[in-house]
Amino acid sequence: AEYTNFNQADLSYAVLSRGQFKGASFRQADLSYVDFQQADLSYADMTGANMGGVNLEGANLSQTIWFDGRVCIVGSIGRCLVRNDQ
Repeated sequence: AEYTNFNQADLSYAVLSRGQFKGASFRQADLSYVDFQQADLSYADMTGANMGGVNLEGANLSQTIWFDGRVCIVGSIGRCLVRNDQ
């Protein structure tokens, strides 16, 4: 599902562990309680997504655009790490 458009989709409670979502767009999607364990979400766009209760354990978030517009730095695994100047 790399580079797939999931904009405004309701994916709540989906099990997407180990999925390949590099460059996918999740803008304004409902991702509440989604299981993204070990998934590749690098370069994905999560702008405006509902991420309450999402499981990102071991997920690759390098260069992901976070729900609040910040960009996760390379090496963000399991959580979005940002540079101090963002």
